[in-house]
Amino acid sequence: MRSDLCLPILASLLLPVALAEPQSKLQLSGFGSIAATRTDDDAIAFKRSFQSRANSKTWAFDADSRLGLQLDMAPSDNWHGVLQVVGMQREKGTFDPTVEWANLAWEVNPSWRLRLGRMVTPVTSSSESRDVGYAQLSARPPLETIGIYPMVGHDGADIRYRHSLGEGEMRVQMFAGQTRYKLPFLAYTVDKVYGAAINYAVNDWTLRYAHTRLDDARATGGSYVTTIGSLLPSLNAIAPYCVNVECSDLIPRINRLTTGWGGRFNVISLSYDDGNWNLMSEYATRKVNTFISDARSLVTQLGYRINNFTPYVGFNKVDSINRQQPVQFVVSDPAQQANADILAAIVSRSLLFPQAAIRNVIGLRWDAHRNLALKIQVDQVKHKYPQASYTGFYVRTTAPDGSLVPYDGKVRVYSISADFIF
Repeated sequence: MRSDLCLPILASLLLPVALAEPQSKLQLSGFGSIAATRTDDDAIAFKRSFQSRANSKTWAFDADSRLGLQLDMAPSDNWHGVLQVVGMQREKGTFDPTVEWANLAWEVNPSWRLRLGRMVTPVTSSSESRDVGYAQLSARPPLETIGIYPMVGHDGADIRYRHSLGEGEMRVQMFAGQTRYKLPFLAYTVDKVYGAAINYAVNDWTLRYAHTRLDDARATGGSYVTTIGSLLPSLNAIAPYCVNVECSDLIPRINRLTTGWGGRFNVISLSYDDGNWNLMSEYATRKVNTFISDARSLVTQLGYRINNFTPYVGFNKVDSINRQQPVQFVVSDPAQQANADILAAIVSRSLLFPQAAIRNVIGLRWDAHRNLALKIQVDQVKHKYPQASYTGFYVRTTAPDGSLVPYDGKVRVYSISADFIF
């Protein structure tokens, strides 16, 4: 999300309240991570999906290091404002601050809350704490489920209702708004983000389901748009001759990236935490009507606390449902087939990046201080399509001649981090 979009929100929401209530309660807090990562293979580098720089076989602090500051303001018992700024590596490869939260909440009564401004979209169970490394048992939030949803937050409103149900508490959150987002290779605007999240907690168990929708999303810049702009005339020329479903389905999807597309995201999770045992399992699906692949992912994580140490393991899987490499275009006009083959090869190489993989995790968390956690973690990743040119969390590196460095489909990611709050 761009920091300049938050200024009207801050001016219209937080400042008037502060001026009207000189006795407002202010609290400044923060969080951060100093984290180093590396892989064991020159062919694969690691980063967060929205970052520009990726690092392979040498230790680097680019991917997971960050610093966040949060200002909370409570002018009365019923009103609460929050401003959160997080600095980390962004799409330009520089360490930049961005406003993630800038909203004002009204507690109507113990059951109802209204909120307006900038907030994190509650797609997964870790969405609202994804930047706070200290809040995560492992070195980072689960990549497989947070990677299902391309954005982070939205500007808009939400309403939350909570009520006792049986021995537990149920919370229902409905939200709507719009957003902008940038990746190193793609920038887009989404006019409609909306959905609902239902949370039920009883004793040490929490069950959660969230449904999120995007409508009227459009790519506005980046290398993807440049590539697509150069390909569309040729793709649309062969479209009337398409014979196979892959050809007739994919070309309209590529057109929608810049003209308007939508998506549906479903996430269900179950967690357990009694202070010693920590269990988290989450299943997510993505279905979109542009060329980005439909996908599904599963995350499981189990840890057990022994004094101040918590060893943990995890099994995670993500798979592309309808996009595999390479694509093939079959057309009815023999004179067009050679051109269709060339276009299919370009689309496979330049646009499709299936992230299908299995990731096994083993790690250790040491709560060395009340506000400090030290972690070491090893991820063993096995990619389903080792020939693909990845751009997400795992990036295929290139040789000096521009070709992809040979890759056997297996890579380890090593992580060492110090996560803190203050």
